[in-house]
Amino acid sequence: MIIFLIPVRHNDGVKDYNLLWWRLNNTLRSIVLQTDDDWRVVVCANKVLPIFNDIPDDKVIFIEQQRPFIAHTQLKWDAQYFRSHVIDKAMRRQCGVLYSMNMNWKPEWYFMVDADDYLALDLVENLHALPANSLCVGITRGVVLNTKNEYYVTDNFNEMCGTSFGVRPSLLYDTMNQHDNTNTCVLLGHHQPKYFMRLCKNTQVSCLSNKVYAGYLLHEENHGKYLYNFEGEWKPITEQIRKRLSIHLTSPQN
Repeated sequence: MIIFLIPVRHNDGVKDYNLLWWRLNNTLRSIVLQTDDDWRVVVCANKVLPIFNDIPDDKVIFIEQQRPFIAHTQLKWDAQYFRSHVIDKAMRRQCGVLYSMNMNWKPEWYFMVDADDYLALDLVENLHALPANSLCVGITRGVVLNTKNEYYVTDNFNEMCGTSFGVRPSLLYDTMNQHDNTNTCVLLGHHQPKYFMRLCKNTQVSCLSNKVYAGYLLHEENHGKYLYNFEGEWKPITEQIRKRLSIHLTSPQN
């Protein structure tokens, strides 16, 4: 089983919660359409959000967390890679991990997903096919999308998107059992390779890089802010990309 962990930030920090709900549902739809249905989704949000009719609610679990998480005073703070949203994501995902443990689920992988991402239809299938000695997996090839239904392909996907890595339960549980809040935040909240690899230096890391495995929907308000990171030219979304990532529309206004 693959468990996808999706944190939804508290509405105190979200300008348009209805838009966030719409994006989350499209993320869930890309998981529902996987070629291998051996998966569960745990969403940690401040409230249970309604889901589209074609999404099975018996496989998507919501955990309500009424307040936003703040920086933990016991963290070994590093301003370069522990911003408030990273800690918020990590703590919410940790709630999902604890829930799955209480349910006695036996996942092969915990995979990190954000509420504005798309997954390739065969991602679960490819995760199951990874060798048993792989303790971490990262997605390096993916697409960046915008709300104009444009995209470009990048081979540095894990540099810009939280949906880029998975971890074996054994490594995650060991880290949590050591009460190591810093490394738990790295595993559950961060995606920059230089910090993730710092923790995983003695483990077997696999990369999914031979084809597009995920997509990141760039928020319109952040378009200019992150434009300097782009190495490609925007192109209209092709039918092939739409089908592979189960993309319907990148904006409800389209």
